[in-house]
Amino acid sequence: MKTENNPYYVEYYFATKKLDRELARLVTSGARMDGLLNINKKDFFKIKFEVPTPVEQSLISTILQKLDQTITLHEEKKRQLERLKSALLQKMFAYKSGYPAIRFEGFSDEWEQCKVKDIFKITRGKVLAATETSEEKSDISPFPVYSSQTKNNGLMGYYNANFPGFYNSSHTADRFSASRISFMHDFPEMRGSQL
Repeated sequence: MKTENNPYYVEYYFATKKLDRELARLVTSGARMDGLLNINKKDFFKIKFEVPTPVEQSLISTILQKLDQTITLHEEKKRQLERLKSALLQKMFAYKSGYPAIRFEGFSDEWEQCKVKDIFKITRGKVLAATETSEEKSDISPFPVYSSQTKNNGLMGYYNANFPGFYNSSHTADRFSASRISFMHDFPEMRGSQL
């Protein structure tokens, strides 16, 4: 690397995959068949790519490095939040004793035990044909439609109408099994196939 060129710029340039086709043409399998790919040094140094001035290289590298650092911080924050959520899911719901391990201040009553049928209204919902839905979510078709199909996690498409009344949960099942329950908190129950 010539001293006036920024090594991070070159690293990011290779990350764009702009040179992948050229590199693939030059790659040969290792003689030991160890799975490693080799490029002849002479051929590698003949590869051409665009290089701006050192100042612009530095600016490009700096912004991409800052983005990488921010992404890393957000990924760590996400991991921490996921761990916190997992812990709260274990501690904030009542055990058989009727009391959770962690409570909000001011709450001490025993939790009431009830049956699912007492807290959910279960209905068949509206049946939609796949042709009535859009494959992409948009401002025009923002409402998801789920069916008992197995592809795409049951998501059949998106619908363009809002039906009055919202349900706390929805249950997707086929005629033979009810192996998965999905909860939808802010969309009306809509089904694309017979239950």
